[in-house]
Amino acid sequence: WRGSPPRVSRGGGERQGDTEKGRLLVWRYEGSKTLEEYVQASDFPLNLEDPLFRARAPSKEADVEKRSAAVLREVVRSALQAAKAMHSGGVVHRDVKPANMIISERDSGPTILLADLGAAVDLRNGYNFNPDEGLLDPRYAPPEQYVLPQTVPRAPPALSAVLGSPFIWAQYAPGKFDTYAVGMMLL
Repeated sequence: WRGSPPRVSRGGGERQGDTEKGRLLVWRYEGSKTLEEYVQASDFPLNLEDPLFRARAPSKEADVEKRSAAVLREVVRSALQAAKAMHSGGVVHRDVKPANMIISERDSGPTILLADLGAAVDLRNGYNFNPDEGLLDPRYAPPEQYVLPQTVPRAPPALSAVLGSPFIWAQYAPGKFDTYAVGMMLL
């Protein structure tokens, strides 16, 4: 997620991600490895130095502990920045975890990108919002299983949702759901 929704295309061409009525989601290639793949490697976190820092990687002569701490700080900073970009658009990811973070192979731009928006909820229009159920990975999700308390009414019609979402966001701070998940990753 880079702060703007994916481009939707109609018609022919290669079919990667067909959706209903002939619409296609077109994604730009960002990378093939997730943070989870790096975490599972024996040389983690130092295996992330080059992908995260690119040309500004710390000197290899520096203390390993300091280099490791710098990598972990950058992972958390980048993950929080990606979540903040979503939140600024009124969207809560609800499934932030290493397997849903792509390490970008591009030379510029964000280094960690959030992927797999299947559990995301758009509080601007109520899309995918159901206070009676929550999708989560118990290893990373907050103890409250829902993005908002169950006392919050179901999503209203689209116009009402758009007008009311700033008040819901201010009262319940649903973005904390994703922030908590980033903190759990650090542990």
